[in-house]
Amino acid sequence: MASKLRGSRLETEIDKCRGECNWTRLSEHLPSIRSKSGGVEKLMHLIEGELSLETFLEKYASTRETSKPRTNHREYLRRAEGELRNAITNNPNEQTIVMEAYLLLAKLYYFCGGFSECLSSIERSQVDKASTQFASLRSLKLVAEGYAIKGLAFEQTLPKDSKDNLINTRVISCFEKSAELFLSYISELERASSETTRASSVPTGSSGNHPPSKIGVLKGSELLETVLERVAYLALRRNNNERRWAAEGIEWYRRIATILCDKIIVVRLQQRITRQLAEILLRGMIDVGYDSKAINLKSESLRFYTGSHKNYFSPSSRQEEVILLLLISELLAFKNIKSTGSDDDAFDRIRAMHTLRSVHNLLAVSLSNIRQYNMLSMVYERAMKYASKDRFLWFQFGLSLTCAGKLTRATKSLEHCVKLESEDKYEVTEHMMIAKINTESLGDYDLAMEHASMALSLCKNNFLSSRCMLMYAIAFSEKLASVSSFETCKVLMGESLRNFEKAIDLDPHDELAHFFTALEYARCRDIERALEHCQRSLDINEEQPSAIMLMAMLFSARRDYKSALTLVQTALDDLPNHYGLLVLKLKLDAKYGRMDEVLITSKHLLSFWRRLPITYNNVISDDGEVEYSRMNGLASEKPTESTLNSKNNASMFAVSSKDALAPVTPIFTAPLGISAASHVSLNNSNLDITDNVSVLASTAANLSEYGGATSTISGSLGILSSGSAVCSVTSAFRIQANVWVELAEFFIELDRAHDLQTCVEEACSIFPHSHEALYLKGRLFFIRSNKSEQPSLKTSYRAEAKSCLLAALSILPNHLPSLQCLASLYHAENNLVLAEKMIRDIINVDPLHHMQWHELGRILASQGRYEEAQECFETAGVLESTTPIIPFTVIPRLLKSNNF
Repeated sequence: MASKLRGSRLETEIDKCRGECNWTRLSEHLPSIRSKSGGVEKLMHLIEGELSLETFLEKYASTRETSKPRTNHREYLRRAEGELRNAITNNPNEQTIVMEAYLLLAKLYYFCGGFSECLSSIERSQVDKASTQFASLRSLKLVAEGYAIKGLAFEQTLPKDSKDNLINTRVISCFEKSAELFLSYISELERASSETTRASSVPTGSSGNHPPSKIGVLKGSELLETVLERVAYLALRRNNNERRWAAEGIEWYRRIATILCDKIIVVRLQQRITRQLAEILLRGMIDVGYDSKAINLKSESLRFYTGSHKNYFSPSSRQEEVILLLLISELLAFKNIKSTGSDDDAFDRIRAMHTLRSVHNLLAVSLSNIRQYNMLSMVYERAMKYASKDRFLWFQFGLSLTCAGKLTRATKSLEHCVKLESEDKYEVTEHMMIAKINTESLGDYDLAMEHASMALSLCKNNFLSSRCMLMYAIAFSEKLASVSSFETCKVLMGESLRNFEKAIDLDPHDELAHFFTALEYARCRDIERALEHCQRSLDINEEQPSAIMLMAMLFSARRDYKSALTLVQTALDDLPNHYGLLVLKLKLDAKYGRMDEVLITSKHLLSFWRRLPITYNNVISDDGEVEYSRMNGLASEKPTESTLNSKNNASMFAVSSKDALAPVTPIFTAPLGISAASHVSLNNSNLDITDNVSVLASTAANLSEYGGATSTISGSLGILSSGSAVCSVTSAFRIQANVWVELAEFFIELDRAHDLQTCVEEACSIFPHSHEALYLKGRLFFIRSNKSEQPSLKTSYRAEAKSCLLAALSILPNHLPSLQCLASLYHAENNLVLAEKMIRDIINVDPLHHMQWHELGRILASQGRYEEAQECFETAGVLESTTPIIPFTVIPRLLKSNNF
């Protein structure tokens, strides 16, 4: 429909359409422009030439035909060239029209590959000599495009060696002028659009208003957006000869990001700029200062609106800035997806999803570095709204939930991932992750074996087949623990061994297959075969702390304690803070009666958990080291019991946004922190044991580590083998109690009741409601009853001991030390029937422990059943010859995620 506007109203409408690049609306005004009564005849040739050029570029922009200059474009643009030359010829005295016409000709020649003609037209436009203000938004944009095209044309005419070695100064100067003008154009256009929006909010008649373009799309600005990104990059690489990144490039990125931050018409451009700056900062290739002019100016403007209260966020570190930029980029990517929701924008939606995925990948790297897995899982959870069938994002979501300790939900996410119809090269990994989580953490071994079998069927005898078979074998072996009948268990053990042997057959050079096979043979008490496979595993890869630990335990099972201790000490030279090796050394030292060494090792173990009250996460690394991850701003108070029992204590406490972005500093060995007032050193081997224990007790609130004897080892290492990378604070305090339980075991052997009482008090103060502390208290009462000579006091002590042991069993019914102590108590009371029942219950749970068979033999002998007692003593003797110093079951059977 032709427009009926005339005179100044028509000229104003033309300026508006040109400024907004609304060429459809401008074409409707062509009849009025051509009409002599319109009053704008002088603009006719300029408008027609401009309309022809911009319509052509807009038409082919989606197909990227105009992304690069092409000589065949000229035949389509001859009419536009003629109209622009007529505009120059017919209006020689109109400086603005002549300048705009020459700039449009330069743009035309550039896209037609005529770079010399392009530079000549820009020179004739005399844009460098212009001193007057821009008459319209279109003039401002054309000048910005002129400088951009001038710089691009210079680049095309530079020699190749010049482009490779040194960026031409003239090119950067042109790009900088273009970027400055383009940023001004965006600000003016945003302000004009806001005024138009406010005016259009009042209902009007048929005013010719058209629906706005999609959010975040500035029409006809592809060229300027490219130059805006390029000027920041070239400024960053200004010192290319020295291979150093210039800080002014970072400042350019920051300036662009802060100027565009509240401009809704350039959402896509802002999303790209923030992501690019985050990626540059994430690489860490330049020292970033925070005395930034761009950031300071933005802070000043925000302070003007918010007053004296600083309720805006200004980054103060590289990590804070990276994550802030990525979260902004993610938000803008979501907006972009919402604006491309129709079916006819399938290509734009795919591109928007690809952009969102790249942002999420960078967020995964950044948040994983500071172990903010809860935050990462929330990021992926938001993405699920738009990526219900994106298998990659579902897999990433599952991995983030796994790292956050939300294992049940993680398996559901991964199961949904494998059910999606789309093909994925990581399908084997997805099945293996489900099997791993269910085996190591959730205990659903049937589901683990099912997914391990699926992964094995997908491998088709490739290099992953052995690992898939190994995962199946581990799940099958763990399932044997739930078999109540030992006779059935013995039959299934043979099948379990065949599964491990099959994994070795699929890959004879897999050190993990040999290691886990050796561990399975060790559990079956076939020491020679276990030694053979363990040695083979170490021959393939000698840097395996768990295999070294297993080898030392196998030596101890053969009563070669000297070789075991030598092996452990050699390994500790390379791994001085390895969790299991330190405990094994502690047990071997105790076997030789070296109690001073035992106390020194105990002190070293306790020092691991010294910083517990001021840490968020205590992480056991893959090689057995203990990491302390401290976040800035953390309160130093000791967690309360309500905090320990909170729902999310397995991952981390709630933190402020600034605290959450603080850097993490791993501390592998922390000082013990003994006060000078004690005047005692644990390194002094001549000190009395009681004094040493007193020193340990004085610092118990800040100390901890895993306990050692058979009474506590299984429980302590069970925390490590739980499959979660993050130990909860509750688990850490339980380990503290285990340390004192272990020390108590040593003092029981030395008959030091006073020292034993100190250990009981410390264990109860650290974790008063744990089964370990209750067991230790019951053990102390039982020892006192044996030493008491007064019948009434002896009866009272036994009643207290029985009460504590039954309380411990109510918490953990299968706590073998409590069951064993309770059986000994019944035996002391001459309640042989109940004592026999308790021992037989223990044997049903752990039939390979020689002490239980020996105790059962004593009870049967007391009943006069000598033949049965003799069989029990013989069984105990056979088992003792293959019993290691600590149970083989303490070695966790975990596969690293990067092993498949």
